[in-house]
Amino acid sequence: MVTYLCGNRELHAFSKIAVIATPATAARTILKTAGKSSKAFLSAVRYGSGRVGVLCVRDGALLDFRYLVTPYQKMNAVFRSKSGTPGCSMLTVYYLSHETDEILSVSEKDLFSLTLSELNKSGIGNLSESDVVFFDSQQWEHL
Repeated sequence: MVTYLCGNRELHAFSKIAVIATPATAARTILKTAGKSSKAFLSAVRYGSGRVGVLCVRDGALLDFRYLVTPYQKMNAVFRSKSGTPGCSMLTVYYLSHETDEILSVSEKDLFSLTLSELNKSGIGNLSESDVVFFDSQQWEHL
């Protein structure tokens, strides 16, 4: 059970499994029963501009993972999801500008090369350009 506030009303959500996605700024105000460490984490989250790269890659080049946080690399996090292409996965790579301001100004081609390099440093596999079916990126004001 999750207890939260909506205005002045206390509400409850029941489920065996639940994923509730909300910005940390909202989560820290609506979660009544969060522990001290959770509240500290939610208070420390900062949002800013950045870029997101999306790659469709062949599965054979990757180890099995779903989510990766990379605090010591230029990218901040990588999410792996299913692709509509058999034998391939989608990787969503986040670059926050307060961590790596130069990311905002690099070309698409340079971001692609940087992303392959950063993914290979992360230990999730050994990707080459031929393993990538598709790459695109988008700059976001709030990430």
